[in-house]
Amino acid sequence: MDVWANAAWEFDYMMNDPHPAQAAAAAAKAVVPYQKLYANYVSMQNSYDTAAVGYALRAKSDSSLAKQLQTYANQYKFQGDKAMSDTYEGQATILMKQANTFKGIADDYSKTAHRIYRALPTMQAMTGAAGAYAAAKANPGGALPPGQLFPFTPAPPLLDTVG
Repeated sequence: MDVWANAAWEFDYMMNDPHPAQAAAAAAKAVVPYQKLYANYVSMQNSYDTAAVGYALRAKSDSSLAKQLQTYANQYKFQGDKAMSDTYEGQATILMKQANTFKGIADDYSKTAHRIYRALPTMQAMTGAAGAYAAAKANPGGALPPGQLFPFTPAPPLLDTVG
C-alpha cells in the first residue's frame, strides 16, 4: 500500500508541477523576436520577387519594342532613307540597352530573393532552438505537462490471489 500511496503522491505532484507551464510560456516568449524577423524576411523575399518579375516584364517589353524599331530602321535603310534609318536605329539601340539594364536588375533581385529563401530554414531552426533553450531553462527537470501524464497514472498493486 505504501508503494501505491507514494505513486499517487508523485502523480499528484506531477499534475500540479508549474514547470511545464512555465516552460511553454518561456518558449512562446523566446520565439517571438525570431518569428517577427522571419515574417520580415518572407516579406522582403516577396518584395524582391515581385520587383524582379516587374523588371523582367519591362525588359521583355522594351526588348520587343527595340526589335520592332530596329526592323523599321532596316526597312528605311533598305528604302534608302538614311536619316529615318539612323533615327530608328538610335532609338532601338537606346531601348535595347535599357532592356538589358532592366534584365540585369531583374536577375539581381531574383538572386537576392533566392538567397533570402535559402536563409529561411536556418531562421526556422534558430526559432526552434531558442524556444527549446528557453523551455529547458524554465523546466530543467523535463517535467511533463498534465496532458502527457496518462501513462503514469497510478494503479493499485495487484493482489496475490494464489494463495
